[in-house]
Amino acid sequence: MMSIQSIFIIILCILILHQLIEWIEYGLFKSQIKNGLPEKIATHINQDSYKEHIKYLRTNRRFSLIESNTQFLILLGFILGSGFTKFNNLIAVTNPIIHALIFLLGLGFINSIISMPFDWYRTFNIEEKYGFNKTTVRTFIADRIKGLGLSLLIGVPLIYSVLWILTNLDLAWIWASGVVIAFQLVMMAIGPTVIMPLFNTFSPIKDEQLKAAILTLGKTCSFNISNVFSMDGSRRSKKSNAFFVGFGQSKRVVLFDTLISRFSSNQILAVIAHEIGHYKHSHLQKLLAWQIMLTIGMFYLLDLCATSTQLSLAFGFESYSIGMNLIAFSFLFSPISLLIGILGNYVSRLFEYQADRYAAQNTSKKDLADSLIQLHNDNYADLNPHPVIIWLNYSHPSLAQRLDHLQYDPI
Repeated sequence: MMSIQSIFIIILCILILHQLIEWIEYGLFKSQIKNGLPEKIATHINQDSYKEHIKYLRTNRRFSLIESNTQFLILLGFILGSGFTKFNNLIAVTNPIIHALIFLLGLGFINSIISMPFDWYRTFNIEEKYGFNKTTVRTFIADRIKGLGLSLLIGVPLIYSVLWILTNLDLAWIWASGVVIAFQLVMMAIGPTVIMPLFNTFSPIKDEQLKAAILTLGKTCSFNISNVFSMDGSRRSKKSNAFFVGFGQSKRVVLFDTLISRFSSNQILAVIAHEIGHYKHSHLQKLLAWQIMLTIGMFYLLDLCATSTQLSLAFGFESYSIGMNLIAFSFLFSPISLLIGILGNYVSRLFEYQADRYAAQNTSKKDLADSLIQLHNDNYADLNPHPVIIWLNYSHPSLAQRLDHLQYDPI
């Protein structure tokens, strides 16, 4: 059996390695951005506006690194200063499950408090400076209050259920993963109609010609679209997007109002055809199956660690604590999570290529390419990310990769 000192050192090494990867990614970003843009993209980007684009990317990357370093140092100080044990001792509750619940929720609240100033600065300084932010202070605060309320309303029963299962049942990993998977399915079902409207307003699009064209596209693709909605994305940002909601035979298209106002009808149809492509290739079902397998595997490993006294003792606890064990497990699991993320992103990028190909076949390569170029340009996305960063983090291929895969040269 591994000693508690060894467990503590391993966890510290994992945290340090994670932060080192952040620094490596930042270095790769700085070196790659000096290389400029591939010619096929550069000819379609206004070079004067791209200077602001570059400034935005550099500012965001630098700030993200500052945020990550700050959170790492706070966590490191918290660990070395016996912060977990001191916080745990403040909770005067004898019931072990309730005690662990308060412990976990309290740590989550502390983390959100630490993140709040960074979210504020990113929204009202960086996004504001580069013309993206449309969020008011009132909306920002309201979003956080609603988010906190939902976290408590939904999170408390879920966390309590998992804690109870882990401490009371045999084969707990099966029961716990079943509860979490059921919860995820319910959230997928009610999210678009119950939760999302708490944060945004959805209304039928007013452009009847565009609506008719979208419904016609759905029929052409043998894909039932029940309605087309506009979402007030401009309430928070000038960035654009589109997505589907709904299951089975009734699916709704949701377009950001910014997308409707800035994109041509043909470009919008290409974006929607891409989303239809995901459904036609059963990507959502495949990703859901992948997520279910990951959930089961994670809870199997968690069940092995949940009852270990070594994990709690490694952080200075005098006795076993299920709450501390879960925190320790999250640290130990992070390297596995990184590897899973790399594999998942690779598969996701393959899915994006398939959806692009479907969209090109059912609209046109030019319309799809134009929409991709405009989306990347309008949203100030990184137009030429380093291959290693793509490999580590990107669920979508880069713009150049997608154009190459389409065999489309917009020059």
